[in-house]
Amino acid sequence: MASVTIEPQRGEMPILQFCTPAQLRVDPTYQRPTDAQASRTLINRITRHWDWRLYQPLVVARRADGGLYVVDGQHRLEAARQRSDIPQLPCVVTSYDGAQDEAAAFVSLNQQRKPLSKMNLFRAAIAAGDADAIAIEALVELVGLRITGAADVRTWKPGWINNVAAIQQCYRQHGEAVTRVSLEALAKGFPLAVLRNCNTMFGAIVPLVAQQGAALSAFLLHEILRDADQETWMSRFRDLATARSISVTFAAKQLLGESYAEAAAE
Repeated sequence: MASVTIEPQRGEMPILQFCTPAQLRVDPTYQRPTDAQASRTLINRITRHWDWRLYQPLVVARRADGGLYVVDGQHRLEAARQRSDIPQLPCVVTSYDGAQDEAAAFVSLNQQRKPLSKMNLFRAAIAAGDADAIAIEALVELVGLRITGAADVRTWKPGWINNVAAIQQCYRQHGEAVTRVSLEALAKGFPLAVLRNCNTMFGAIVPLVAQQGAALSAFLLHEILRDADQETWMSRFRDLATARSISVTFAAKQLLGESYAEAAAE
């Protein structure tokens, strides 16, 4: 393991303190306004479904005059103020070198946050017992595929896929049958292949399966997909996208649909 250069600590160690909502202030010079629809929606959701198990202490600055200013957590503060059953809030209180230093900390705190990926959320949903997530994983495994969280496609094995967002959308929009048939087409259309283009290919398969319904010949669809490898399909999609001045995603749907129609007519 490479050695890490250790820099001197900065700032003072904070203290843990319970503060009443009335004690806490917000500096509008660097805090985001909360009157936007997205902020109001978030505040109302926290207000309605307050859960201490999900609560994180507010980051609070103690100024020279003794004032307590929220650096991180103003939505939680506003939500607490809208309720009548939260007399105090756990806070991490520290000292900053003025409002400018607070603003810099506000920026750093928000930049350090890494949003959860669709894969993170999917795995968490399974762990939480979400019925749809569990059903989707079962469908994936039923057709011989496997959902992977590995980001580097070069480490993938045949049958691994990571397009959980597209699969979830298909499941919600079209239901179990279309999702299963579409996943099976992906598996049987590219057997023993590393499915590095699973998102584009699945996106092309789903509308065809949904449109054909019970009339679909799964065998014919599998044969059409096996006509070329993924790289060749992607090249065809890009060529069609250029020729028709459309997106690659839309071109993929059109080309696979047209290929199926031509084969079915023979």
